Amino acid sequence: MDAAAPFHLRADPQDTAPPSDGFTLARVRFGPQEGFPMEDPRNVRVPLQPLNEPLEERWVARHRVESGWTGAFAWAGLPEAMLVRITLEEIDEPRFATQVEHLYRALYAFLKSTGHPHPLRIWQYIERIHTPYQGLDRYQRFCAGRHRAVGAHMPPERLPAATVIGSREPGFTLYALAAPEPALQIENPRQVSAFRYPPEYGPVSPSFSRAVLKRWPGGGVHLYISGTASIVGHASRHPEDAEAQLEETLQNLEVLLERALEAGAPALRLDELSAFRLYVRHRHHAERLEARFRSLVGHAVPLAVLEGEICRRELLLEVEAAWYG
Repeated sequence: MDAAAPFHLRADPQDTAPPSDGFTLARVRFGPQEGFPMEDPRNVRVPLQPLNEPLEERWVARHRVESGWTGAFAWAGLPEAMLVRITLEEIDEPRFATQVEHLYRALYAFLKSTGHPHPLRIWQYIERIHTPYQGLDRYQRFCAGRHRAVGAHMPPERLPAATVIGSREPGFTLYALAAPEPALQIENPRQVSAFRYPPEYGPVSPSFSRAVLKRWPGGGVHLYISGTASIVGHASRHPEDAEAQLEETLQNLEVLLERALEAGAPALRLDELSAFRLYVRHRHHAERLEARFRSLVGHAVPLAVLEGEICRRELLLEVEAAWYG
């Protein structure tokens, strides 16, 4: 890690001991809540079942972190960066798009009030993401609500990196990293930008960028890569072949690293990134997909394999990654 970055990532085996100091910006755990106190605003629980040896991601700051609750928002912050999380305990089916719109408007208002108005990276987990209602599934209605709050009013070059995955747990979970200044958007020439998808995927395009490159005020650099799947142009590839989808997805990630290099990031290989998450639709695919990932990327990089529903039914997996320079 460049010492000038405000925080770095540690990936360790999950444990139940709380942070013993005030330098933890976030502590991200996968799976059940048991033994993980959510009253601590720095704690984030991803409501997905781990399918390999679970890791805990910890964002360790250079300076002491402040944290607290403001209404429904849990937050932990530094002058340069802020973690925020919020959970909807229950999805109101007819009003889900409106729930999302109101949540996003509140999120942006809260971040502005803290002096961190620019989300860099957002993670979202939606109960039963393909549940239909009046001809649209929950993901499509989520996109509509998010767009009404954000996409219709924000230039495409200011959209954050993002992940949206379906969960079996009730409700909706969001957590985000934000900063006083925006990051540099990175798009993939192999793919149509998500915010320009044609109407066949839903009445409103998703409001996120493929990746963002963040140059911190002190000189550190982070790269956040959105959930990435086997999509070329705007079409899904290899609909019934999980391993081929993984290889196509990794090719998309390699192209994003090339674009990040053009934008001023160091030359990076996949095996030099700081962390990966592999979201798998069917748990019986997990073992061979993890083995294939390791054969292509290596055994040294931290990898969380998680069971989750991908936004399109024909997609069997999704990969996200980050580099903390």
